[in-house]
Amino acid sequence: MFCTNCGHEVQGKFCTNCGKPVDAAPAAPVAETPVPEAPQAPVYEAPAAPAYEAPQAPVYEAPQAPVYEAPAQPQYAPPQQYAAPQYTAPAPKQKKSMSAGKIVLIVLLSLLAVIILLVAACSILVGKAANDVVDEFESAGIVAEDIFSPTEENAVADAPEEEAIVPSTGELVYYEGLTYITVDSASYVGDDIVAELTLWNECEFGIDQVKDLMIRLYDTDGTAIATGNFFFDSILSDGYIIENGDYIEFTVTFEDAVTGCDLSDCSVAYELMAHMYNDAGQVIGERVVTRMFEISLPAEWVGKVDYYMPDNAYGFYSIANDAAGADGTLFFIEYYEPGTYTGSGELIGEDSWYEYYLTYPAGTPYDTSDAALSAEYELFASQIDQVIYTINIF
Repeated sequence: MFCTNCGHEVQGKFCTNCGKPVDAAPAAPVAETPVPEAPQAPVYEAPAAPAYEAPQAPVYEAPQAPVYEAPAQPQYAPPQQYAAPQYTAPAPKQKKSMSAGKIVLIVLLSLLAVIILLVAACSILVGKAANDVVDEFESAGIVAEDIFSPTEENAVADAPEEEAIVPSTGELVYYEGLTYITVDSASYVGDDIVAELTLWNECEFGIDQVKDLMIRLYDTDGTAIATGNFFFDSILSDGYIIENGDYIEFTVTFEDAVTGCDLSDCSVAYELMAHMYNDAGQVIGERVVTRMFEISLPAEWVGKVDYYMPDNAYGFYSIANDAAGADGTLFFIEYYEPGTYTGSGELIGEDSWYEYYLTYPAGTPYDTSDAALSAEYELFASQIDQVIYTINIF
């Protein structure tokens, strides 16, 4: 055995090397034979049968029928072309029946005819007697012409002018009412369209001297198919005043019209100028009707002021100053779509399509070398505010 302290081989109870007592040798360990446990037989668990779920029958949903929405009709905004007219057609023309006054007039005329016959018969007898008297005067040396010649006292005065212009007081009156043009019939003649039209006057005044008439013709579908400028060199209703509620019929030919259109129910848009008359037949001003508005000009302006159409505007100008080489423009009425105007004009009205602004020309638009032309322009310029007061925007 060996010392547990120094490892020296020992025989006896003490180590001869280190003197340490030697412990008795430990008993050899008894190996324990492990008793193996018999393996347990595995318990078989049958897998659970999956629960069968019958597939659900698909629910059929019928597709919804599409809802048809009619496309919105486009809003027509004619920036540089005529708009289809918006008006209430006047009452149809009616055949005028003979009034009681006319019957009485016919009776009186019949009686007058009888009286004239009687007077004619008497004049024959009186003429014979007068001839006898003349013969007696001539035999006495007296000439009949000396007796019956007119003198300054019995001379007939010159007839007054038929169209006396009434001077303006400076305060124009706003006149109610509109003019209308309706289409009685329209038909093709080759590539042209011949249209029978009627101009109605629903204003508080009579009109005559219709000029500068521009007409755009629309077919049954409202499509513009022809445009014509009429009565620049001639005048409609010259010498015939179209009173309130009255009308005049006329015929125009539109050249180079769109062919193949439905002409069964045509309409027109138009522009014109016309003299305005009071009940006494005197000129009280001039009416300008455009496709967007109408306006009244005072009596002093009649025949002296006209208008032209630059871009997005109507310009009113002095004819005499323009002819003298000056611009002559008095004012402009400009029109723009809402929110698009960038100028400095005064807003004077609006409609569904446009806003309208009053502007004035720059510089000196009249002939400063001619005192008469300068005075005329200054007179017209002083009345512009009153003219704008009369504007009626459709």
